[in-house]
Parts: sequence; structure tokens; C-alpha cells
Amino acid sequence: MVESYLDRAMKEDYLRIDQSGKFEKIVYVAAGKSQRWSDPEEKVRAEFYTELIYRYGYAPERIGVEFTVPDRSPNDYADLIIFSDDDQKRPFAVIECKKESISDAEFNQAVEQAWGNGNAYKFRAAYIGVVAGTTRRFLDCAEKFGALERDQNVVADLPINYGKPPEYKYRKGLSKEWLDIKPVSKGELIAAIKKCHQTLWGGGRLSPPAAFGEFCKIIFVKVRDEKARKKGEPYEFQIKTDEPAYALASRIRAMYAKEMDREPDVFKEAIKVDDATLKMCVAHLEAINFNKTDLDTKGVAFEQFLDGFFKGDFGQYFTPREIIQFAVEMLKPTADDYVLDPACGSGGFLLYAMDYVRHAANQLFDEDDITERFRHWHDFAKDRLFGIEINGSFSFQVGNPVLLKSSLPVIR
Repeated sequence: MVESYLDRAMKEDYLRIDQSGKFEKIVYVAAGKSQRWSDPEEKVRAEFYTELIYRYGYAPERIGVEFTVPDRSPNDYADLIIFSDDDQKRPFAVIECKKESISDAEFNQAVEQAWGNGNAYKFRAAYIGVVAGTTRRFLDCAEKFGALERDQNVVADLPINYGKPPEYKYRKGLSKEWLDIKPVSKGELIAAIKKCHQTLWGGGRLSPPAAFGEFCKIIFVKVRDEKARKKGEPYEFQIKTDEPAYALASRIRAMYAKEMDREPDVFKEAIKVDDATLKMCVAHLEAINFNKTDLDTKGVAFEQFLDGFFKGDFGQYFTPREIIQFAVEMLKPTADDYVLDPACGSGGFLLYAMDYVRHAANQLFDEDDITERFRHWHDFAKDRLFGIEINGSFSFQVGNPVLLKSSLPVIR
């Protein structure tokens, strides 16, 4: 198991846990500050603090924690400040840290807070940023962009060790020279899905099913992009440095249109959300590797999300995973069978049937026979899995991302 930055920082005494008082606190040793460890925002700050040390290359002695903002009454504090000097007189970047589950409105408010602290009237920093779990935004504070610019001055990532921000943050494959997207836990995936849905739903701008339909289109592009890249290539599904929302949205829509032409039976309508909304969704999802996140995590995450957002509207009830697995193992489906679920919902039974045949293929074919092994279960998923659902569009859209484009057909 790979050691986390947080564990490493504890081991190397950059961070400590203080249990001496009434509340457990985390101690930022170099900064001489301690904060309550049970606070969700504190966990985000501590994790990003360790990233600043180990990934971005900033010395702990140059990172201010809970730093007093000048000319504020009552006192206000910046969560993290990276300084360019040991005396902590020349701020380089000001970072606000927020809990994973904040809304878009709260996130944008945090951007304004960071900008207000980081601009020429306060710290005169070169960059500001907001970190809320996997959703992050960093902005260039250069005067050329103007005091009110919040779109064209977004950078792909915070500069490493006082350098320049990269054009792209993520490239495919492991390397010391770039960062790759990563698989996530069930909780992280659920949080990302919920944030995307809230972004698309917009407090009633779209109905929950319509919002989820748009989400499925976006996920479709994301998964295709992950598979299409070669090692060292930057992913297209990410925000580039100094890229305005319209340019990013144009690229995402072009990718989606290309896939529509390739497989017109999957989605028949174009992406219908505005540029700013699409950019926010990319921000929520760009760091996640959906293809390498395990199948069960994806299935459970999607169903838990759907259970919360759609149950009231559609009366959907999801069969527990243990029962699904038991039923599929009793049936022992083969690649020659047809499988029909007459009330498929989000496709849980079909997903497990596909996975059962996929595992069977590993026993039937040699390790080197990758093509035949893939064709064995993929053709089964494409041609022999069927589901019926009272709300046809709901089932069709949900079934595809849960199975991550195994070409699950659905009878309407």
C-alpha cells in the first residue's frame, strides 16, 4: 500500500496529533499552529499542506497556517499562505481550504474570499486557490487579467516550487515529470457525483432526471478520454491554464459529438448545459480515474447516489449487492446465455452478470490471449444483456455509465 502524504508528514514530524486537551488537535509544527482535527475543513487543509511539501516542493518553514489577514476587523485568517522568503514577508500564493461537500455557491464565495485576501490590497500574492477535496481552482493574480476576471486567469495547477503553472495538470501514465488521474474510494466518488448533480440541477434549473441525463453525457466523454490517451499525453477532459469556459466547453462538446457519430445508439442528443456549468463539472471530475476505480465501487456509488436523488420521484428501490451477487452465482450465466432483468433500475443485476462472465473469461483463456478474453465478455455484454425499466430513458442513461460503456442495451 502506498504511503499517503499525510502519513509521511506525521512520520517526518511536519504534523502531529495532540490528544492532551479536550479536543484532538493537529499541530502544524513549522508554523507553530494547532487546530481541531475533527473539523472536515481541517482535514482538507492538512492533506493539502502535505501536498505543498511533497508534491509542489515548498518548504514547511515558508508555509503560513491560519495566517492573519492585514487590515481586517474583526480578525480574518488565510488558511494557507506560501511565502517566497524565509521571513514570510513576500506571499506567493494564498489558499482557502473548504470541506469536500460544499455547494458551487459556497465554492465561488471561497474564491472571492481568497481573491480578496490575495490581491494587491492584502497579500499581493501571485496566485490564489481554493481546495475542496478533489474540486480545486487556482487563479493567476497578474494585473493583466483585471480585478474582476475569474475565468480566463484560471490555471491548470499551482506552480511547483515557484515555477510557472503547467499548461495541463494531468497526463496519462506514471512519471516523476507529470501527475496522472487516480482511482477513488466509494465516498469520494459519491461526493463528486453529488457535486456534479448539484451543479447541473442548479437549484431547479433542470429536473433531477434531466440533470442526471446531462451528467451521463459528461461521464461518457470522461471515460472515453481516459481510454483514448497514450502514455505521456495530456487528457483532454481537464481545465487548461488560461482557458476560458467557452474554449473548454467547445472541446468537450466536440469530443462528445465524435462519440455520437461512432455510437449513435448510446446518446441521441447533444450536451445542453451552458459553458460555465460544464467547466464546473469538469473541475469536479478531472482528477478521477473512472476506468481504474473498481467496478463494485462504481456500481455502489451510482446506486447510492440514485437512491438519494431519484427514489422519491420514481419509486426506485435497489436490491442489496449481497442478494444480487448470490442470485447471479446461483444462475451461473455463460457467454452463450441471454440475461433479461424486467425491472432493471440502474442495471445492478446486469452489471454483476457481466462481471461474472468477465471473471469466467479469465479462466477460459490464457493470460496472453487478451483479445479473445476481452471479446468473450464484451460481446456478451453488448449482445446478450437486456433490461426493461418503466422509465426507459432513466434506465438507459444510468445503465451505461454504471457499466462504463459495456454497450448495455435496454428494451424500452
